[in-house]
Amino acid sequence: MQVAAAVSGRADFIVTRNHKDFARSRVPAISPKVAIAHLASLKDDERKRDSM
Repeated sequence: MQVAAAVSGRADFIVTRNHKDFARSRVPAISPKVAIAHLASLKDDERKRDSM
């Protein structure tokens, strides 16, 4: 069900600690730690753009 929602919502990834259940998913699964790092890098990029 999560995969269907992710596909329908055009999600870039699914955040989960249970990677094995999403091994064949069309939407890649990432850990919460990786998701937080990804969001932090997006925020850093936004700050750099705003300071220009």
